Amino acid sequence: MNGSWRLAACTIGVLILALLPSAPAAEPTEKGWIDFVTGKDLSFWKKHGPGDSQWRVEDGVLVCETGEQAPGTRIRSQVRGKWDDLPWGHFMDAEIELDVRFTGDVDAAIVPRKGGLRLWLGSCGRDPENRTGCWYTGKTFPESGRAQNVDKVWKKDDWNSVRILAKGDKFTAWMNGQQVSEFEGAEGAFPHNHIEVVTGSKKKMKLEIRNFRARPL
Repeated sequence: MNGSWRLAACTIGVLILALLPSAPAAEPTEKGWIDFVTGKDLSFWKKHGPGDSQWRVEDGVLVCETGEQAPGTRIRSQVRGKWDDLPWGHFMDAEIELDVRFTGDVDAAIVPRKGGLRLWLGSCGRDPENRTGCWYTGKTFPESGRAQNVDKVWKKDDWNSVRILAKGDKFTAWMNGQQVSEFEGAEGAFPHNHIEVVTGSKKKMKLEIRNFRARPL
């Protein structure tokens, strides 16, 4: 009788467990990648001026919203303890991925390493030309780093995927899966350092970035 009771109890327990909803599986993580936009704050970013208060994190999206009298901004990645062989926030050769959406008079850039070299988004200063996808050395937009076919690739006022490969003296950019530009040369680029996002001053715009991540090569 006692054995029968135990068997019945075990059977009921198994049935109850089978009817309970299963716990969701953990999200897979890709080895080597570091996410820069997590949670609800700028934990992985360092601000450098009063204009940087225009940056915020909203529903997992890095947002910068500026006005016609707003100062320029610059925020820098800071990742402590993620890669034991690199100083705080430093990158050398790296692959960078992000989704970008912007509206208004956008004047912004992604800096894969500290220095003048950067991948441009929108116009630059008072220059009305669309420089999206072009490389800038800190002094000029070199012809060799000019973007090709961006108008055919870029989705206006919508999310666009951007991939940057910084390897040695070669910097390559893809937008929505299509290679749009490549610049080769040390001008404007340090051998290693922080990833930065910068915006120009006195521009009314909204810049949004999500799924921002990088990995060393």
